[in-house]
Amino acid sequence: MRGYDRMRRHTPEGRGGVEPLSRREVFLRRLLAAGRSNREIAAEMGLAESSIKNNLSTLFQKIGVRDRTQAVLFAFSTGSVSRSVDYAI
Repeated sequence: MRGYDRMRRHTPEGRGGVEPLSRREVFLRRLLAAGRSNREIAAEMGLAESSIKNNLSTLFQKIGVRDRTQAVLFAFSTGSVSRSVDYAI
């Protein structure tokens, strides 16, 4: 958790310089937070799995995280994704 606190202070959103996410990136983030695999996300979004990997890399860069776990923790901590939402999209 200490590492997460450090990461949050060094993210674009943590500094107030939020780069807006596209609707596709918001949807991707929700599926990610729901624990979906790249294959499941690709099927849900009608894209190739390689496209999902590229989209995830872009998303991670925009929010200033290195991996899926940090992205989900960041989404929960900022309230952009709720833990109580039903993710059966």
